[in-house]
Amino acid sequence: MRLIRNVLALIVLGIGVLWSLQGLGLVQGSFMTGQREWLYVGLVTMLVGLARPRLGEPLARVRGQRPFSPCGRRWIGAQRRDG
Repeated sequence: MRLIRNVLALIVLGIGVLWSLQGLGLVQGSFMTGQREWLYVGLVTMLVGLARPRLGEPLARVRGQRPFSPCGRRWIGAQRRDG
């Protein structure tokens, strides 16, 4: 799942780079070439591509903690000890 998320984020980042370069007029052959608004759209898209893998992680993992179960009593993945 993480691999898919990272690949999608790289694709979004690449699209943002392309749109930014078209907005600057460095990539020719499109209606977006030389239009300043595509530079800004591309920059925002690049930021989304950079932030998306990190935003997809659960908050507990970002902080380096193990996530709680919904009942809040046990750690997810903790083994049950009987007896």
